[in-house]
Amino acid sequence: MDKGIHSPWETSGLACLIGRRFQLKWGCTMRFAILTGIVAVSGLSQGMLLPLLAMLLDENGVSSSVNGAHAAALYIGVLTISPFLERPLRRYGYRLLILLGGFIVICSLILFPLFPSLFFWLVLRFAIGIGDHMLHFATQTWITDFSPPAERGRRLSLYGWAFGLGFTIGPLLASLASVEKALPFYLAALLSFAGWIGVFWLPNEKPKPLERSSSAAGRFIGAWKQAWPALLLPFAYGFLEAAVHSIFRCTPCVSG
Repeated sequence: MDKGIHSPWETSGLACLIGRRFQLKWGCTMRFAILTGIVAVSGLSQGMLLPLLAMLLDENGVSSSVNGAHAAALYIGVLTISPFLERPLRRYGYRLLILLGGFIVICSLILFPLFPSLFFWLVLRFAIGIGDHMLHFATQTWITDFSPPAERGRRLSLYGWAFGLGFTIGPLLASLASVEKALPFYLAALLSFAGWIGVFWLPNEKPKPLERSSSAAGRFIGAWKQAWPALLLPFAYGFLEAAVHSIFRCTPCVSG
């Protein structure tokens, strides 16, 4: 056959190859968009809850010290669940962990206005810390796993940007409490539900097998020993973030 003429079999094979590559690239793009959208909504709910709950507790006569301790429940939830996420992630995959974490967050947001109790809100804050961290751990690990090395840094920076954008919009959503106190909670739950539904469109995947057989606790301790200087700055930022959001409403009230 003439070299300038391609058989129908060669043409169809080339078309299939191009189609597969396009489908793979489009699938990765959609997956990244859905995951970053979920993270943006998660940042929005956190940015809304911190000032809104501080404001509502202050209006109910809760002292600033109790208010600050109450805000720590979310981060205690994060610390509590962190060492236990690796094994279920490897066993059940990314999607199930994201769905479970999102479900916990959505239910907690709906329950806040239904049960206005100091202790119950403490439990819900703790639950949101667990659910949010499950969601963040799975999404960030998944993005790192499927992103090509040349695009990994850019995608992770966009991931952080999406969370920061949502966290910035969150306090604006909290201002809707002046219209109806339950409105910010229900809007955040609705947005979280919209992102949560999108996860069902994603195929479930599991992390790649480890090359070494050390335990999860051993890897956790080893990472802490090697990276503790780099973790000091996020620790300080988290401390300041929680402190400022827990007292920003109380301080103006006390100072008049």
